[in-house]
Amino acid sequence: WNDQLAIVTGASGGLGASIAKKLIARGCGGVICVDIKNNEWLQKGEGNNYPRAKSIRCDISRPEEITQLANTIKEQFSDRKVSILISNAGIMHGAPLLDLPEGQFEKTINVNFTSSYYLLRAFLPDMISAGRGHIVATSSVMAYLGVSRLSDYVASKHALTGLMESLRYELDKIYRKPNIRTSIVVLGQMTTPLFSKYKMSSIGGFLMPLQDPDSVAEDIVDNIHLNKSSYIYRPYLARLATIVQAMPQWIRDLAQKISGADEAFQN
Repeated sequence: WNDQLAIVTGASGGLGASIAKKLIARGCGGVICVDIKNNEWLQKGEGNNYPRAKSIRCDISRPEEITQLANTIKEQFSDRKVSILISNAGIMHGAPLLDLPEGQFEKTINVNFTSSYYLLRAFLPDMISAGRGHIVATSSVMAYLGVSRLSDYVASKHALTGLMESLRYELDKIYRKPNIRTSIVVLGQMTTPLFSKYKMSSIGGFLMPLQDPDSVAEDIVDNIHLNKSSYIYRPYLARLATIVQAMPQWIRDLAQKISGADEAFQN
């Protein structure tokens, strides 16, 4: 682990911060915490506990800033290449399709999905040259199930999951680099600000209980340590999303009603 250099997007708080801390605790040689916000946990006293973590501000919805990010990293870490890329940043607005503010759909897609494409363009070539690496994307059960008031978010997670699945086969069949691993994190709800306004029914909450970001981060870092490609489902019943997707429409509609998913987002 000591020779590994990791990038974690959305690392100023929530799951991203937890992942960064866990990577450092496991002995990762360096962790670059990327976010559009100031990284307060690193700037304050807590940062003294993580000397191998560095914060870089970047608006990943803008391709030119990702290019600048890559250049900055190459200058500041000239002795090593990025070997772990964790595309975790995400936003959620919450409004019916026709009520989304001007530009919000594009912003959600750019942050939650398109940024991953440009991050791969920037850092995957070095992984291919080295013949190793691990790429992790934080997705959602909504990559499989659409819900009301979240059309932009749902679309972004569908796209991200498809990108990662295609990448897995390209690495195996085209680039011939099976040692570059890919993992998709399929999440329900977490106790983070992103989900603060998302309230499911009691049954929905039972099936998809709130997840602690530290616990989810532990699973992600464990998987990287095992050096294998995989799906990481949290909670365990997040697997049901892939099953419900294959069911007849009336069963899907019933499951949607029971879970309260369509009424879950409180504006």
